[in-house]
Amino acid sequence: MKIIKLFITSMLLLSSFQTFAAEPLRITTAADFSTPENESKVIELTINENHLGGVVSNQGFEKLTGADADKFTLAGNKLTFIAKAFKARSDNTYRVKIKATVDVTIFFGTFPLETEKTITVTVTRLHITTASNFSTPENKSKVIELTINENHLGGAVSNQGFEKLTGADADKFTLAGNKLTFIAKAFEAGSDNTYRVKIKATVDVTIFFVRFPFETEKTITVTVIEKLRIATAANFSTLEKTQKIIPLTTNKDGKENEVSFAIIEGNGGFLLEYRGGRNRLSFMAPDFKEGQSNMYHITIRASTVENNNFLETEKTFTVTVTKNPDDDGGFHITTAANISTLEKTQKIIPLTTNKDGKENEVSFAIIEGNGGFLLEYRGG
Repeated sequence: MKIIKLFITSMLLLSSFQTFAAEPLRITTAADFSTPENESKVIELTINENHLGGVVSNQGFEKLTGADADKFTLAGNKLTFIAKAFKARSDNTYRVKIKATVDVTIFFGTFPLETEKTITVTVTRLHITTASNFSTPENKSKVIELTINENHLGGAVSNQGFEKLTGADADKFTLAGNKLTFIAKAFEAGSDNTYRVKIKATVDVTIFFVRFPFETEKTITVTVIEKLRIATAANFSTLEKTQKIIPLTTNKDGKENEVSFAIIEGNGGFLLEYRGGRNRLSFMAPDFKEGQSNMYHITIRASTVENNNFLETEKTFTVTVTKNPDDDGGFHITTAANISTLEKTQKIIPLTTNKDGKENEVSFAIIEGNGGFLLEYRGG
């Protein structure tokens, strides 16, 4: 009776887990791979650990017995197919069965799960020598030249061709001869901007008057890179006869390469500076001009390199010079009225007026106060 009760309890707990689990345990690694002859293949084993509905622990993989098991080694989650030579007129496909195990804890218990999957590796004499991974700026198409190892096939090559296979992203690519074109796409923030297409290469190789057909497949990946943008606002204002500092920032700051800036055109008063590891634009405002335009423009070009892609952009900045409200013909002290300082420290407050630098010097006198102040004349 105890055994039966324990079995029923276990079945009920497992049933409860299956109800709460988002999906069953799966090995998410692809099932089929290929590798050129005499070249080992390292395959990373993964599971759907983020979709099991609980806390995952004790994750592991095991290589099961089989005819080709000795052609593979397993260390952690790295499955390695040991390099093999291509064998003409033979089966060059090797298979191994992998078991994945994991414990999943949800609020009413911990449950051991397991699943199995067969991984297949095909050794090819023919292989596509084009790189696997490419990138391109958004809204810019990418043309990729497809090539094979035709000089290492041991015979005369004929009937060489490429075919685009079906897949989720296949419609994002076109193929004409050996030119694979990724069609321009906009960068989508928060989305996967990587697109994949599987290509099949076919060729006939004649060895001692005997023609052998070969074929192989390869997945080509293109990642869309967000365009370079100058993030600094475009419009600023400043009082006449004052300096305006405008920090220059972009969406690529802190990436692999620095962003460079250059002045393309402008109508004076601007200076491009690099201070304290940052780029900035300095503008010295002239006098306010009554009845005239007081808007000053400059166009800046930013450029950088990301994943071997040259990126550049331009932006026009406008600074509007405004009239100083204190410059009304009267006499005004222009020093700020409210100042703060730490306790037990001396605070030096430079006194300035809108008449500084005129024909006569400006004199100052203390009219009233509550102690602690001293009026000084230092260094002009």
